[in-house]
Amino acid sequence: MLNETTCELIVISNDQTNQEKFRQYISDDKINFEISNIFLDTFLESYDGFIFDGLTSFPESLIKHMDYNSYALIATKEEMIKLLNKYPNCSEYFVWIDSSGENIMGYQIHQFTSHLMKNKKSNIYEIFLNTLIDSVPDLVWFKDLKGSHLKINDAFCKAVGKTKKQCENRGHYYIWDIEPDEYADGEYVCLETEQEVIKRKKTCLFDEKVLSKNGLRQFKTYKSPLFDKKNRMLGTVGIAKDVTDLQNIGRELEVILESIPLATLVVDHLGECVYSNIKFSEYFKLSTEDLAKTTYDKFCKNSLGISSKELESTTLKEVTLNQNNQTKVYRIQQQSIADIFGNHFGHFFIALDITKESQLQDEIVESANTDFLTGLYNRRYLYETITKRIKEKPLCVVYFDLDKFKSVNDNFGHREGDRALILMASLLRDYFKDTVVSRVGGDEFVVSYFDGFDYERVQEDVEKFIAYINEEFDKDDHFKSLSSCAGITYNTNLDAKTDDLISHADYALYEAKSKGKSQWSVYKE
Repeated sequence: MLNETTCELIVISNDQTNQEKFRQYISDDKINFEISNIFLDTFLESYDGFIFDGLTSFPESLIKHMDYNSYALIATKEEMIKLLNKYPNCSEYFVWIDSSGENIMGYQIHQFTSHLMKNKKSNIYEIFLNTLIDSVPDLVWFKDLKGSHLKINDAFCKAVGKTKKQCENRGHYYIWDIEPDEYADGEYVCLETEQEVIKRKKTCLFDEKVLSKNGLRQFKTYKSPLFDKKNRMLGTVGIAKDVTDLQNIGRELEVILESIPLATLVVDHLGECVYSNIKFSEYFKLSTEDLAKTTYDKFCKNSLGISSKELESTTLKEVTLNQNNQTKVYRIQQQSIADIFGNHFGHFFIALDITKESQLQDEIVESANTDFLTGLYNRRYLYETITKRIKEKPLCVVYFDLDKFKSVNDNFGHREGDRALILMASLLRDYFKDTVVSRVGGDEFVVSYFDGFDYERVQEDVEKFIAYINEEFDKDDHFKSLSSCAGITYNTNLDAKTDDLISHADYALYEAKSKGKSQWSVYKE
């Protein structure tokens, strides 16, 4: 675009001979020029440069409106002396083209048009820069090495409550309405960071507090050194984003996260732990300093015993941990944090201590599946387990009950009857290892083989156990009348039903009891 830039030039001349010379001298195709006999004020808006041919064509009132490098006057040495005597500073506003010789005049006209072209491009660059910095909501400023503000944008003006003209070539204290003593006593670091950038000679990022017209504000500030083409430092440029509102939101979020009864950990896209609340420290004994030395992946591995990848595959997970010789159960969840475009930029990890709830749940399950008196599994658990396992492999079930149990209750009371049941349960549990022992009724017990069995060995064990408990009962005067019978059955058909298996064992028990005390029997089709 800049290569196609053209300049609009007008020559004010009454001399026909000179007009022809101008057409010869101004040969640059980037310069569009016209010739006029008189100067009009409307030309100021239409043309980039002006050449006045002779002092008589130059309106002296124009001196008030001149910009350097935009005006040229063709005059003799005597004419220039006369003009300088009248306006001593006029040489600051226009270029003098000596009319004493054609070669000199042609060279100087060429120099003037070259400067005019460079000035036009410079102005365009200035427009680009001003438009750019005024379009952003962040504060932008340029300073020289002494700290004077050379250029600022509209956002800067709004923050300090001053115009660009008021801030031009002024220092920090004036612009921000702060006294040196007040600056020294506060938490302000703007001047110090400026010097750090100059010293380090590279772009730096700072957190800076500034007392603006809107009160104390927090900025994230990028500051960079400026160098010329010969790598000499000219000054600095700064871009500051007001993050006060964001930090306030962050503070509010911290309050919320600290108030919820969950351990909370925030992780960035690099896997670094950037925030944790007090509850997190209580659960996992990791301080903010500890987390700064580790990563999220290491936390998951070392503290949870799982990888962060495993947490991605589920929305909710329970982990059981051994912490300080105590068993703790946590319900944990990992949630991806995404921006409005769905781009992932971190994780949100939460954990809830459900140890008491888990223990209570275990107690409820145990209570639902066990016999309160004996501590053995109950009928409900037995039926559910057989139903799950009966189609997997052959099972063996031995059904026991106590002979003369009613007489113990009648003669010695139910407390002694309960004691007899507890003794029977204890003997069964100790004798039949690697089996499931259940109490399914008043004095009825079932021993179940779920993990394989030797049929003949089962019969031998049952016979020995019946003899064994007779000896144990004889040791107690209240239990001497007690004995036990047993019914044995097993299934070879994996399509068998639970009720049928229990019914067969019960039928075998019935046959055993019909033979007398301390008997056992095997179910036969």
